[in-house]
Amino acid sequence: MMGAYCTLIGFCIIELLSYMISGYANQGKFLSIGTIIFAFQIMHAQGIEYDKVQNEKSKLEISDKVQAEFLANMSHEIRTPINTVIGMNEMILRESRDDAVLSYAQDIQASGQTLLSLVNDILDFSRIESGGIKLVPKPYELATVIHEINSMVRFRAEWKGLQFEIIVDGDTPAVLYGDAFRVREVILNLIDNAIKYTEKGKITLSVTARALDEEGNSPVQSKEETGLSTAKAIELQIAVKDTGVGVKESDQKLIFQKFQRVQSGWSQNIQGTGLGLPITNYFVEIMNGHIQLDSVFGEGSCFTAYIPQWQLNEDRIGNYEERYQKQRGEKKDFNKGFIAKDARILVVDDNELNLRLVQNLLKRTEVQITCAFSGEECIEKLREENFDIIFLDHMMPGMDGEETLKKIRENAFENRYGKPVPVIAFSSNMLPGIRQKYVNTSFDAYLTKPVDGNELEKTLYTFLPENLIRKRTNEEYFQTELKKHAIVEKEEEEKTLDRSTGLQYCMQDEEVYREILGLFRDSSDEKMQELEKAFAEKDYSKYRLYAHGLKTTSLTVGAVKLSENAKKLEHAAKRVVDNVEKEEAEHYIAYNHEAFMALYRKTIQEAREYLQ
Repeated sequence: MMGAYCTLIGFCIIELLSYMISGYANQGKFLSIGTIIFAFQIMHAQGIEYDKVQNEKSKLEISDKVQAEFLANMSHEIRTPINTVIGMNEMILRESRDDAVLSYAQDIQASGQTLLSLVNDILDFSRIESGGIKLVPKPYELATVIHEINSMVRFRAEWKGLQFEIIVDGDTPAVLYGDAFRVREVILNLIDNAIKYTEKGKITLSVTARALDEEGNSPVQSKEETGLSTAKAIELQIAVKDTGVGVKESDQKLIFQKFQRVQSGWSQNIQGTGLGLPITNYFVEIMNGHIQLDSVFGEGSCFTAYIPQWQLNEDRIGNYEERYQKQRGEKKDFNKGFIAKDARILVVDDNELNLRLVQNLLKRTEVQITCAFSGEECIEKLREENFDIIFLDHMMPGMDGEETLKKIRENAFENRYGKPVPVIAFSSNMLPGIRQKYVNTSFDAYLTKPVDGNELEKTLYTFLPENLIRKRTNEEYFQTELKKHAIVEKEEEEKTLDRSTGLQYCMQDEEVYREILGLFRDSSDEKMQELEKAFAEKDYSKYRLYAHGLKTTSLTVGAVKLSENAKKLEHAAKRVVDNVEKEEAEHYIAYNHEAFMALYRKTIQEAREYLQ
């Protein structure tokens, strides 16, 4: 650019000298030539600058592509072994009847989910950094979101010894328009954070809403997107309150910054990436909302998310659980499972452990499963027989999932009824746009790894022809599901009393232990009558109370097995009282009460023999 200006100045000087020498004879000649050369030089310089910008842009695009490919590969390589461990461990949780093994498996599951959560946090953060997270708005039932959250977190809170309460304003709109997945993720992250930093006390989720005026933030989506001119803008207010460690006032601005973790005494030992709350805050902000924190250090915190949404009709949520059950309708029958003995499915994956996992997860459906270890083998098997559904892994050596799908569509493979066979993608890839990519490449559905057993069954239920499915009856459901967790009497040669455990609670004093054991024996008749009466009258509040008392006293005398089973029955009775999966909890008690009482009588008999 400087050269161009020098050229123009040079020709101006020549023009001046020409005028001084020749007068008006060559007026403007040199200046015109200089101006033309100046213009060409300017254009050339701008062209060079443009090329530089384009080169830099290309480098950035290549860098972004390399980064995306690296994250995709990292996602697959890291998540695959984690998924396998979690998946196989789920089979232990489903099928084991040994309480010690179940306890170990629950620890593995908790640690595995924590590890997976850390990986997902990092991947979510990378997606946020690249602007890859987009909202997917659609109509949704708020009651369904709250019910799912209750199902996912209540057990974790109560397992830690915390009370968990949900308070929903009955006047809250029931049917909303927005990204239900992100709303649920915000609530889950806030509750997970509360559970993590609360050692004792209570966690409360409160949900309400208010109408938005013209001055308030409106939902991200326009009213036209809802398809209803009558839609009203509301602000969903979600508060998660805990009695945990709290946050110092000086630290409250830090917790929403990435990679920041507040160090507060015992919380220093809590593991995490420091990304949970920043990611949550990001999700709320892209929905035009904000998060407010009220906290007193040492007393607890309350995180309130304000999220604009559209209200689609005048329905009110009322009792959220009752509305959920009403909306659920036929879905309730699905949860009891189904049998599809004549259905034939093909599962394609290069990892044998993944194939075994799918076979085990679908065991109770009794479907006929054929396995293939590659895309090529998949095509061969499709030429030999018809299948009703294909589950196809996306990332395989040789022909990957997309290439295999292309071959399937080119060959027009059909199910037994002459219709294109549905193909469901399996993938560990959690990067932005993946789900839409699979849909665009003609996959019928997409399941992430680790494969969730319920989601797998739900997908099978959705895509199988209706005449191949028979829903399980209540009796079949309870016989198969509850038997896994049935209370089993000890074998004759095993002892129900562990003297060493009892002595630990009696200061290693034999005399004290015998005295406590004697009281336990002498009160047993009354306690048994109370339990039997509460069971017969279906008074689950009293049943829970009696089971709770027995849980403690039996552990004190070393009756560990009796204590563990009393705890299970107490928990089941609480679920009945709280109206959480009430029917299943009632059946659990009915199925196990007799065996529990037999175990109680056997323990008392052993106590009598010991004291003689």
